[in-house]
Amino acid sequence: MISMARPTQLAAIAAIAEGRYADAAAILDELRAEPAAPRPGVCRFCGCSEARACGILSEFETLIRCGWADAEATVCTNVSCLERWRREASAELDVEVHDLVEAAAPTSRIVLP
Repeated sequence: MISMARPTQLAAIAAIAEGRYADAAAILDELRAEPAAPRPGVCRFCGCSEARACGILSEFETLIRCGWADAEATVCTNVSCLERWRREASAELDVEVHDLVEAAAPTSRIVLP
């Protein structure tokens, strides 16, 4: 595998161009495993920004620019991004609820007659 501090998509492209498909796959797997830190002003789902906003079809069938759905400006108002954000928040809530239930569960078993 290619040895580098932080693999990039360009390294994967170079590996593909050189016919090193296994190296490219390993680089891409590593990139997918590293969650990107949200950057204010860039949507963490689609990558749009103030300068390069999504086009959203309005209820009047006109194209409008997306806006920010959160105060940190890391999720845009594109419907697909909002849906991914909702699923992400739902998954985090499920984990929190599961942890609370596990913590509150009695340590002894109740045997019913």
